[in-house]
Amino acid sequence: MSAPLINSEYLDGFSEYVSELGGDPAALYREAGLQLPENNKTLHLQSGTLNPFDRHVRLLDLARERLKSPSFCLELASRQAVGVYGPIGIMSTESQTIGDALQMLADHLQFNVQMIRLELRQQSEIVQFIIHCEYEAIAKSQALQDHALALIYNLLQILYGEPLRLRAAYLQHDGCDHASIYSRFFKCPVAFNHDFVGLSFEPSQLEQPIAESARALPQLLRQYLEHRHKDSLIEQVQHVICIMLPSCQCKLESVARAIGYSKRTLQRRLQEEDTNFQDMIDGVRHQLSLDYLSEPHYRLTDVAAVLGYSELSAFTRSFKRWQGISPQQWRSQQRNPLLQSLD
Repeated sequence: MSAPLINSEYLDGFSEYVSELGGDPAALYREAGLQLPENNKTLHLQSGTLNPFDRHVRLLDLARERLKSPSFCLELASRQAVGVYGPIGIMSTESQTIGDALQMLADHLQFNVQMIRLELRQQSEIVQFIIHCEYEAIAKSQALQDHALALIYNLLQILYGEPLRLRAAYLQHDGCDHASIYSRFFKCPVAFNHDFVGLSFEPSQLEQPIAESARALPQLLRQYLEHRHKDSLIEQVQHVICIMLPSCQCKLESVARAIGYSKRTLQRRLQEEDTNFQDMIDGVRHQLSLDYLSEPHYRLTDVAAVLGYSELSAFTRSFKRWQGISPQQWRSQQRNPLLQSLD
């Protein structure tokens, strides 16, 4: 793999915010090397796709620099809808306590973001929730650190149900020139040039139950999906499938729960649309496979993995069923159209 991958949901609201600040989001996408789908008038990357992490971070860095906005990534995180957390956010609200939710995040985040590892470090007098970036090429990015820490902080506020009083926030970059921006955002002392990125709080806060208000997150996600996809159930289900495929946990029950339906209700609604859940998974995998294979930086084993296949051979069999040729042959034809004309 040329670079680890990150779900495109983490750029939700990016284009709108850049435009508000007087910037040109399409130009930033181009400069960062991220390609928008053809005929895309809303300047959004395709929902649920996985993009090269280094290009994603480059986009955030460019926006912060070009717009001369030190707080860009903090504000972007605050403006992003609940959809940015996807099924992982839903799973966290089903935990019993804050500690359980943080551990769940640490266990499952890698399905949406590769090379980012969360650690819940507990000591007698302090708890630290640490973000480790294991991809050296982007680890020092100020934009990455700001956005990642702000997203974790905001999700904690949702789970806690009221302002979570932190003991400190930690960043590895040197943001001392704008220290007041960070202290206002995190509402606590902020340490710069630290040896890790993370938050610290009292051990007793781990035992706090998940707030009742947080239980509404599935309904909020459903409202977000309905708004984004103009009440199209098919597009809503496709959106969630895209997000969940890499986890190999893309099952009817999980997708139904993520959009606020029971398993039986979702089955019935899909039948009313003349389709079924397995056909929808197959269709999403087919379309995403063409998108990923069109990009040379994805290896075939990577494509198989992000589509939820445990083995490359299983993906190859599916692709031959869809296209009549192997993934390797299809990719070769795209690189050399003359091969296709000779078939």
